[in-house]
Amino acid sequence: MYGGGALPATPLSVGANMYINPPDLQGGGPAVVQYAMQFVGMVPYIMGGNSPSTGFTCDTFVRYVYAQFGVHLTGNAVAEAAQGTVIPRSEAVAGDLVYYPHQHIGIYDGNGGIVDAPKPGKDVSHRPIWGNPEFIRL
Repeated sequence: MYGGGALPATPLSVGANMYINPPDLQGGGPAVVQYAMQFVGMVPYIMGGNSPSTGFTCDTFVRYVYAQFGVHLTGNAVAEAAQGTVIPRSEAVAGDLVYYPHQHIGIYDGNGGIVDAPKPGKDVSHRPIWGNPEFIRL
C-alpha cells in the first residue's frame, strides 16, 4: 500500500505560517493519520482546491494525503471509495477511509474520529464520526 522514496530533509513550506512535516513512509495507517492531522485548522475547504496552498474538498484532501504515501486515488469520493474494499466498522483501523455514500469521504483516526475537509467555510477538521458510514480499506 505505501510506497515512496527518500524523505525530504526539511518540512515543506506551504504558506506564510504553515510548514508540513514529511510523511513517515514506514508508519502505515497511523502515519497517514498523523500526516493528515497537520492540516487540521490550517487549510480551508475550497471548491476546486487540491493542495494545502489552494485548499481542499473532501475528496481532494484524501487524495492529497494518500498520494504522499504513494497511493494514487482518482476521481471523486464515490470513485475513491470504489478503489478499496468495504470492511466492517469493527475491523477499521487508523488510515482506513470513512465514506458516507455519495456525500462525503475522510480518513479514519482509529479511535472513532474522522480527519476531513468538511464543507465550505470550514477548515480541515478532526471530529467524531456521525451516523453510519462505510469503512473502506485501500
